[in-house]
Amino acid sequence: MSRKKKTLLIVFSIIFVIIGGGGGYMLYRAWPATWQRGPPSIDFPIHNSDVIHILGGYGYVPWGDDMHNGIDYGCNASVSIVAWCDLRVTGMKTWFNDGGGHWQTNVGLSYNWKYTFDCVFESWALNETYGNIQRAEIFVEVGQKNDKDNFQKETS
Repeated sequence: MSRKKKTLLIVFSIIFVIIGGGGGYMLYRAWPATWQRGPPSIDFPIHNSDVIHILGGYGYVPWGDDMHNGIDYGCNASVSIVAWCDLRVTGMKTWFNDGGGHWQTNVGLSYNWKYTFDCVFESWALNETYGNIQRAEIFVEVGQKNDKDNFQKETS
């Protein structure tokens, strides 16, 4: 084999390994928690329901024109939030909610290729420091698979 062909083979092999490794990592992060095709069977995400003082569901909301498509749990004490079905963490974002005037952390979750969830922790923190304190108490990482009843977060 000529020197030129060997060099090309080595270069393309290195490129293939880099692309394959990066692609594998991206698949790992996006891989669903389960291969079931149907909708998930969802459990209540808070074991100690005595601390819930507000429970709000689907419907029209006073703060906008859109339908509220989630369930709100207002808790008056620290709680552990558990996975309501098998889930994989697909993203985390701490940001300032201009509409609400506070910092919050959104955790993106997927059940399978069709069903995804956003778990939103609204700390009502008025500055980034306190918003980041709350985020530090969310004990999941992007790519992590959480089996039902094993998504824990202490919140105050």
